[in-house]
Amino acid sequence: MANEKKPRRRKKLRQEWNPHWSLKLLYMIFSVAGSVLKIAVGAAATVLLIVLICGTVFVGTLGDYLQEDILTEAADWSLDDYDLEQTSFIYYVDNHGDIQLLQQIYTTTDRQWASIDEIPEDLIHAAVAIEDKRFYEHQGVDWITTVKACLNMFFGGDEQFGGSTITQQFIKNHTGEKSVTVQRKVMEIFRAQLFEKQYDKDLIMEYYLNEIYLGRGCYGVKSAAAEYFGKELRNLTTAECASLIAITNNPSLYDPYIREENNRERQLTILKEMYDQGYIETEEAYQAAVDQEMVFRNGTYDEEEYTCASCGFTGTRAEYTETDGEYFCPQCGEANYAVDKNHYYSYFVDTVWRDVVDALVERYGYSELAAEQKLLTGGYKIYATINPEVQAIVDKVYENLDNVPKTVSVQQLQSAIVVTDNKTGDI
Repeated sequence: MANEKKPRRRKKLRQEWNPHWSLKLLYMIFSVAGSVLKIAVGAAATVLLIVLICGTVFVGTLGDYLQEDILTEAADWSLDDYDLEQTSFIYYVDNHGDIQLLQQIYTTTDRQWASIDEIPEDLIHAAVAIEDKRFYEHQGVDWITTVKACLNMFFGGDEQFGGSTITQQFIKNHTGEKSVTVQRKVMEIFRAQLFEKQYDKDLIMEYYLNEIYLGRGCYGVKSAAAEYFGKELRNLTTAECASLIAITNNPSLYDPYIREENNRERQLTILKEMYDQGYIETEEAYQAAVDQEMVFRNGTYDEEEYTCASCGFTGTRAEYTETDGEYFCPQCGEANYAVDKNHYYSYFVDTVWRDVVDALVERYGYSELAAEQKLLTGGYKIYATINPEVQAIVDKVYENLDNVPKTVSVQQLQSAIVVTDNKTGDI
């Protein structure tokens, strides 16, 4: 056992620490990092320079475009540049000196202007509550809703622009520019801001409510109030105001005659917004508006009185006799074309039409066709000289053929009666 060999222990090689190696390693690391950093900084500077150059060119081009094509055109625009189509009416003065409606001049557009003082506050509040709740706060553009609309367009897949204020909607309606393009939207934004620097909110609201299309040929709230409720504007209730404004979103979709449920649903939404925004002050008033039963009267004024041009009888539409859409005087049996909705004109109205057209041609140099178009859409108030009682006597003469002399031929004689007021010279 004494001679047994012991295992040899391996000597551990002790490597001495050399500080020069660490310095070399650090130098290599910093050299590589420095090279990478130089390359990155150079690349970033190059990209930044390119971006700055491109940005400068873009901003300059955009500035020129906005200045020359957008701002110049937006500034060169005013209310006077556009004529609105309005309905013309013929009136006469009765024996008591009161002005009476004789005839509406019919066209495809029915627009009767209402001043801001004629429009009930509930109607204005309904429009603001559902269309532009910050109308009285912004300067033509509501940037909150505009940004939301842009985000929705880019990220939500909706190609339609939204977020338009009442001012923007008015400008779009007034100019007739309804194309869905970025250029048109930018132009609309600039015009709205410039427009609100020139005109106050009341005038903008007045024009807006007189221009919106409310279906069935009605442009503006005055003609629509007559068409749907048979009322003057001042007599509309809160619920009726909400129902009327509900149509603006889509007249075919919210027409109360053919889409009553749709109109009702949107009406309730508007009433809720009016209540939440403080335009309906009490819960009782809100509930009363919600509970009101809607009665649509298809363009009849229950309270309006009509005077017969033949005999002078005055009564409401209900007092006239209706046959096949025409309304006849219960006293003399003659048709009263101011009452019915059919577009018939009496001989007297035909003569007034002819006289007005001739006067427009002579005074303004219009062609006959242009003068007729002006009469149809110019919103004229024409005061005629007809006297219903005298006209009734004339009609009786011609209705009795015994008063017309016979001739040797089969052709009947033609004649005319001219009645003149000796005091005024009126015919």
